[in-house]
Amino acid sequence: VEDAAFSGLGRRSSEARVQADQEAEELHPARLYIDLLPGEATDDPLLAVCASTMLGVVDEVCRTHEGVATLSQIFEGMLNLGVSPDEVDEALDHLLTTELLLEIDDDVFVPCIG
Repeated sequence: VEDAAFSGLGRRSSEARVQADQEAEELHPARLYIDLLPGEATDDPLLAVCASTMLGVVDEVCRTHEGVATLSQIFEGMLNLGVSPDEVDEALDHLLTTELLLEIDDDVFVPCIG
């Protein structure tokens, strides 16, 4: 049976699926954090979100405490947001490794600017 309506249905369906996939890829909120991932081959969006959150916590603490953030202040801020201690450790390690956060004294940190 050669019915144009049926042959067009399959084409329209596959075109809609491709378009939906492209829109979902472009608009996904996790794309905001992609630069915070530790490497191109890494797929750890939780680390990216935790690292970004930690930078916010450090920034807030630095604004209210003489420009530095202590380890206990960082942990307190992250735990108050519901982040587990293991995730805090991993995010801190990542930010130190990528030099987005600098330890200027024992357990005293500042965000890297530029």
